[in-house]
Amino acid sequence: METLKWKRRGNYPMKYIKLMSLFIPAVCCLFAGVAVGQSNADVYDKIRMVRGEVRFTDHPELGNTPANFMFIVFRRVGCDDCLVGVETDIDGKYSLFVGEGTYEVIVYNPTDPVYDMLAPDQPRQIRVGTEDKTVFNIDLKLMHEAAEPGSSGRSVVAGEIGATEKRRLGDDVVSRVEAFKATHGKLPDSLSDIGIKETEDGPIYYQEISDDRYEVWYGAALGESVTYDSQTKEWLPK
Repeated sequence: METLKWKRRGNYPMKYIKLMSLFIPAVCCLFAGVAVGQSNADVYDKIRMVRGEVRFTDHPELGNTPANFMFIVFRRVGCDDCLVGVETDIDGKYSLFVGEGTYEVIVYNPTDPVYDMLAPDQPRQIRVGTEDKTVFNIDLKLMHEAAEPGSSGRSVVAGEIGATEKRRLGDDVVSRVEAFKATHGKLPDSLSDIGIKETEDGPIYYQEISDDRYEVWYGAALGESVTYDSQTKEWLPK
């Protein structure tokens, strides 16, 4: 009977050494993969909710009122490209999820004139810690226009609204109408249906033309107005 002979290396047969050279790296890779998977799973434990309400504190007609459909940016301190954006709902409320850390709050007027909208006493940073939920309310201010010195235009004082703010209010009404339509499947009957007090003095007016068409307008000058037609989706002077 032929005797099986193994070449030995130290105390181990060469055949075992070859098998172990294949097996050990595979096991190491397996445990390394498990370790990486566990470290990636840890990120779920570091995500926190931030929620709050955004309000205009100095609205010339409505006073302290929700700032609906406003876009808010949170930028992580120390990382200029680490940005998170969120839009407020029809009631001026928002919620988002971010990682733990300190964030700078940025809100600028989206149309001309571009300016920082955060109120003077509004905190500009938020620290997101280990709490599951952080409440952070945001106060905004509106920039009131004034006529240029020597011009024939009138100054805008408390209780009066300039063209820029009227346009902003008009865009706000359009956004609310569209949100109401998406939720209820029909147009609102009046501004009161979308949470806006309707008065003869305006400054923004709304009219339902048909089941799927409406107009929003505001006075631009004596006997003139600027009107939004939902059919053309444009603001045009009339």
